[in-house]
Amino acid sequence: PTRVAGAPAGKAEPTFRTLELAVHLARSSTNIVAMRLGECELSSDGGDKCITEVARLVRQVGIGAQARFLEEVDFEGNFMDADAVRKIVEAAVKERCERPRACAGCPPLWLNFKNNRVRNPGSVFQNLQAWAGWAHGLENALCLADKEGCSQKACAANCRLHLPGFLEQCKPELPSQVKLAESAAASAPTAVAAVGTAGLTVQPQCQAALPPLLRPSPARKRPPEAWRACASPATRRQTPARTAPDVRRSQPRRRQSRSRRRRRSYRSH
Repeated sequence: PTRVAGAPAGKAEPTFRTLELAVHLARSSTNIVAMRLGECELSSDGGDKCITEVARLVRQVGIGAQARFLEEVDFEGNFMDADAVRKIVEAAVKERCERPRACAGCPPLWLNFKNNRVRNPGSVFQNLQAWAGWAHGLENALCLADKEGCSQKACAANCRLHLPGFLEQCKPELPSQVKLAESAAASAPTAVAAVGTAGLTVQPQCQAALPPLLRPSPARKRPPEAWRACASPATRRQTPARTAPDVRRSQPRRRQSRSRRRRRSYRSH
């Protein structure tokens, strides 16, 4: 499903509405055996509504004697993360274990999650395999379709789900703020550094090309050393002179307390 023509790019509601219609068509028809939703911008950013609707494709279709399962569901090139994949795979395994009549004679589900946004796909696959063995007593419920004899119609390990190309995932996209900072830094010319008395400084033509957050704070210029000697008498009067530190304040508190006691004793006598 794609966005409706004329719909804003930032809103995912048209995409979900199209997905809802496609899922309804696949579940209501008796002739559809495969559903390909590649590069449809499906993700869990908008909440669980999209993933819940997608999970309906791996559940039982029809009732009674017409109950069956889809043979292929393709999600290649979307933006699904590990949590979304886990929900879909767990729903598919659970449905096929709890409904053996509809699953009898059906080939393993060809579930394609290639080029999505799953981090550490190897560990995610192992965790899902261990969960299937713990929850449903299946040793090889999942297969990567990389063994000899594995195809869309059969599996050499007698699995329930084929996950072809699951280990081939795309890198997660960087946030928009980081992208803007990197693009601005790449487009800026190389900063020419000059080491002086104040340290490392950047030339003004390079500072203007940097983004506002990366620009160095302007250094305050110190007045020359001969400023006091050349200053006028009026200017000297305005500048406060340094006073000698108070001797009483620098003395410890013990002496002050003793002097106060002596004064009190003299007054009492």
